[in-house]
Amino acid sequence: MPSLTLALSGKLLDVITGRAAFAPQLPLRLALMTQIGDDTAPGVEVAGGSYGRQPVTFGPQVSKAARNSAAFAFTAMPEVSVVGGELYDDSGLRMLFGPFSKIINCNNGDDIPFDVGALALTIA
Repeated sequence: MPSLTLALSGKLLDVITGRAAFAPQLPLRLALMTQIGDDTAPGVEVAGGSYGRQPVTFGPQVSKAARNSAAFAFTAMPEVSVVGGELYDDSGLRMLFGPFSKIINCNNGDDIPFDVGALALTIA
């Protein structure tokens, strides 16, 4: 999910210029999307089944990428096609968004597992 939201871009610029400190509220949570948003507006989030945003932990960045350091899963999904994700902090701040490398098609009741290292965050 390589794109920064406008809100996070502003916070990072304030950190870089020494105007403010910023630390996201943990845990970070991954939302699954059926349509990708943009830098100012969220996309369309999955709804139904037992879907809920899942907490994600990340290891240190290596070669400009941070990857999830623990496995996690979305369980009992509705019938849906997931095209991407958005990353939120625990306060609800939408920070990153973008497409997945492939569309995930789910049947009603399917699980979507993410193995260790399956989710990579990069900033180009």
